[in-house]
Formats: sequence, C-alpha cells, structure tokens
Amino acid sequence: MPRRGGGKNDAPLRRVDMHLSAVGMATAVDDQPCFAPVGDLRPLPTEMATTWMREALYLLEVHPPDGGMYAGHSPRAVAATGYRAIGGQLDACAQLMGMKDMSTDVVSAAYMDALAVADDSARELYDRFLRAQR
Repeated sequence: MPRRGGGKNDAPLRRVDMHLSAVGMATAVDDQPCFAPVGDLRPLPTEMATTWMREALYLLEVHPPDGGMYAGHSPRAVAATGYRAIGGQLDACAQLMGMKDMSTDVVSAAYMDALAVADDSARELYDRFLRAQR
C-alpha cells in the first residue's frame, strides 16, 4: 500500500499496519492473504468471509439497504467503486482488486456502481493509488 504524500495523516495505512501486526503477519511473505493463517496462501473462502462480515455488521447494527444483502465480495465492490469514482483507471482498478486476469468489462459490471460520486473518504483511501499510477 503506497503511503500518502505531503505529510498527510495516513489513518488507513496505520490501520492496515495495526492489523498485520496484531495477527502476526508483519514478517509474512508478500502474497500472504490477510485473513488466513500465516503460511497458508489460500485465500479466505467467500462463504466464510460472508459469514464473518454479516455477523460483525449485525453486531455493529449496520444493515444493508432494503432489498440488499452484504456478501463476501461487498468490500471489493465498495473499494472498486470508490477508486473508480475518484478517477482511477479501470485496468489499474482490476489489478488492485486482484483481478488483473479478468475482463475489465466483467470487473466493471460486477463490482462497480457507475453512478457513485467521489467523496472525501474515497479520496483519503485511494488517492495514493492514483499517484502511484502516474
């Protein structure tokens, strides 16, 4: 994850660093999935991620919009939508999502909300990747 430039506060990076340290992954190999035991390079099954996320959101009293449902890939969709909303390139977005071998048409149709508007949160999280693209 690139660092924010200009001496700006970097709360997202601090949270990632805290998580990695907390789970003992600070010395793990580069392709270690965040939510798998150290040394297990298999990604977390979507069904397990969905269950964990729904339980955590329920405890936090966060509910999906009427007719909606949170799933294991919801964070990926939110990240893709936020990155694209601030002007991120589609092919770079697919690569950041870990889907560089998938058609950008599929990535766009399945994960992005084309009507989303950029906001301060998206800029704080993803502007670092725009700079990295340049």
